[in-house]
Amino acid sequence: MGVSLHIQAALEVVCQHLEPLLLPDSSAVLVPRQPWVSIYAEQLTEDLSDIKELAVPLSGLNEVIVVARHNEIYRFAKGALQALEPEIPPEIPSEAIAEYATVLALSRAGLLPIGSLYLENEAAKPGLAEFFGRSRDE
Repeated sequence: MGVSLHIQAALEVVCQHLEPLLLPDSSAVLVPRQPWVSIYAEQLTEDLSDIKELAVPLSGLNEVIVVARHNEIYRFAKGALQALEPEIPPEIPSEAIAEYATVLALSRAGLLPIGSLYLENEAAKPGLAEFFGRSRDE
């Protein structure tokens, strides 16, 4: 099981706020499940510091529920971790938890659930001088 974030907000708003937070050469899939948006990001690990990189800024929009394991459920609100819960809240759609690996695998194959968005932050490409190993003073 991977890490997934769940937030009640408009898909477009979540996309706009998430895109600048993605690491270079990283991607995320946003799956709408009214009224929730589930976020599956490659850069997320079960390490709380990795989770906070996305959950803290997004929690400025609305409460973010993070499912890291079936027994580690975090609630973030207003830019801070609010609670660690022992079980998945009933308001989170069960299919959102079960399909983490499936969504990322399908996104790599170019297949996404209907209505989903795929975000990718490509690393900056080197200019010609850097590509050929030349410095600015040459």
